[in-house]
Amino acid sequence: LLLGPAPGTEKPPFERQNFGGGLGGYIIKDRLFWHLGGERTRQNGQQFTNVPNFDGFTQNFPVPLRETNVGGRLDFNVTQNLRTFYRFNHNDNTGVTGFGLTDLAAFANANFTNWHVVGADYNTARWTHSLRYSYLNFNNAIVNANSLAGTPATLDPAGNPILLEITTGQLIVGPDAVAPQTTFQDNQQVKYHASATTGNHTFRFGTSYNHIVANGFASFFGNAPRIRSAFNAASVAAAAANGGARNPLNFPLTSIRLGNGLGFASEKAAHNLPFGGFFNDRIGLYAQDSWKIKRNFTLNLGLRYVFDSNIANNDLARTPKLAEFSQDLAGKIDRPADLFAPQAGFAWDIFSDGKTVIRGGAGIFYDSNIINNALFDRTLSLPPGLGNDTPSLSVVTPILTNPATGGCLFDVTQYNSAPGNCSGG
Repeated sequence: LLLGPAPGTEKPPFERQNFGGGLGGYIIKDRLFWHLGGERTRQNGQQFTNVPNFDGFTQNFPVPLRETNVGGRLDFNVTQNLRTFYRFNHNDNTGVTGFGLTDLAAFANANFTNWHVVGADYNTARWTHSLRYSYLNFNNAIVNANSLAGTPATLDPAGNPILLEITTGQLIVGPDAVAPQTTFQDNQQVKYHASATTGNHTFRFGTSYNHIVANGFASFFGNAPRIRSAFNAASVAAAAANGGARNPLNFPLTSIRLGNGLGFASEKAAHNLPFGGFFNDRIGLYAQDSWKIKRNFTLNLGLRYVFDSNIANNDLARTPKLAEFSQDLAGKIDRPADLFAPQAGFAWDIFSDGKTVIRGGAGIFYDSNIINNALFDRTLSLPPGLGNDTPSLSVVTPILTNPATGGCLFDVTQYNSAPGNCSGG
């Protein structure tokens, strides 16, 4: 397995530049303070390809990375007991990735994120209060990056976008199948925490609420169809008889895979787009008692409650096709509303000297679902016309059907340029 240039060849260039700084001070002495900071990263690395069976594809290609981080903060001491702050952060980055060895289909991740936080803390002799509000705006795009990497945009002599693959693992070149994709997400979250001390008890309690609005569009094979050929004795012989086996365009075609140009994950509007919206409200409540039973033994008891309004597309009935496998899969997904999570723990200072402590605990914990799981799952239960579909056509499966009617659009073994005419040609 070759992971770099051959011994004795010149080492390819690599460059990274990081520069940044920060500045802060007071506006009102002992009351109001400010701080600003930022950092910029410029990196120019290299990625290697190693394609021994075809000419002209083994070399190194640039993989640029650019990232900017900016932040600012204000702190205001309102009184001796009340402190407030505001914080802002920005991050944007673009990095080329997705290719190497026999894969020359490059794509790039571009991220753009802003978030704001305001908070207040109020403390007394027995009580502490903490209140936070945050707003997060996240934007991601996955795009074709062959122009940034210098990898071939297409091998089609006419210049049309084509993703060419010689299986298995011999060569992939052209626009990557995962692009284009876009993801947008806004989070608005409020948290409150408090604690109070009385006797041998320290009580803590709080709540959080997170309103999430997301939108996803993923059009796999949206930049180009994929044409695939096999690499075996028969295909090599056929290529050799038709111009030479060192040129991947001379190999016989085995399949074509198409993208339908669609890619919305839901029928709901969000982020100024007509479809693709996903909404969820996450609520959390908790209460805890830290009880110092003895000078060297503390018992912790707690209870948490969690709720997700849309953990797994529970507002949508699943496609009836699933019920053919099991009736348990019919209808809507249950949304649990009784997720109580008790927890208990202890700390025992065996010799009361702070040197040897045994700690233990147990509890029930609930995790949430990854939003992408729900986004990609939802389109499977929606009528045709929104979600991405990538049919593969070959001698075994030659017919492309209309997803709405089931009728034939065309047959690759009976080519006819008129859609719906699946004979002759």
